[in-house]
Amino acid sequence: INFDCINEDVNCPVCKCTVSDDDKGLMCDTCQVWFHGSCLLISDEEYDNLSNSENCWCCMGCKARDTHILKWGKLKGSKAIQQVIKAAYLEITKWRKNLFTLPRGKVGVHFINEVARLIHLFTDET
Repeated sequence: INFDCINEDVNCPVCKCTVSDDDKGLMCDTCQVWFHGSCLLISDEEYDNLSNSENCWCCMGCKARDTHILKWGKLKGSKAIQQVIKAAYLEITKWRKNLFTLPRGKVGVHFINEVARLIHLFTDET
């Protein structure tokens, strides 16, 4: 590491040197960190394609984090999933405490529909 080139404003996390306007640099659209194209081991042709593209570019760190996001049906992220599960839990715990006997009438129908919906969401779209 060359400590003479360290500038806290725009440093490439690979080499720790400043990414200047004269460098072929790419900014991750997710974390907003700049990288030297040479540090990413991309060719000049790849750099030109990426810099002229309207597509987003993400660094390897952000790509790795995105692949580990929990998904459950259409829900993404553990917080969203936890909120739905907590809401369902709170609703179910309001019902009769004896779960060996299904509720009757409209409450029973609602209970069965809600359990079926949650099972369907979990099994079909995960």
